[in-house]
Amino acid sequence: MLDEERKLATQRATYEYLRGKILDVFPEYSKKAEDHLSKAVKLNPSLADAWLCLGNCIWKKGDLPATRNCFTLALSKGPNKRILSQLSMLERRMAQGKKHYLLSKMPFSSLRFG
Repeated sequence: MLDEERKLATQRATYEYLRGKILDVFPEYSKKAEDHLSKAVKLNPSLADAWLCLGNCIWKKGDLPATRNCFTLALSKGPNKRILSQLSMLERRMAQGKKHYLLSKMPFSSLRFG
């Protein structure tokens, strides 16, 4: 009985993952996609591609720290070029955001012209 339950949970995780991946094909954020992908990784945390898709979905929402967490969890399942690529792009984006934030907080009196 326990094996059957485990098999059903794995099948349900795959179903949720595929449904979320399909709903996430559009460039704008989809709450439904995030919900399905979240269910998938809860049911089967070893699905690296589900973590990657969840991270991409959350990135669209603008939550960069949560995106990094998903990509890091995906990478913990094993080395993967796609995950490393996405993580690298995210890290560059986060670094740019920090740079722009710091520049926006710089008082004009400290700038030297000329």
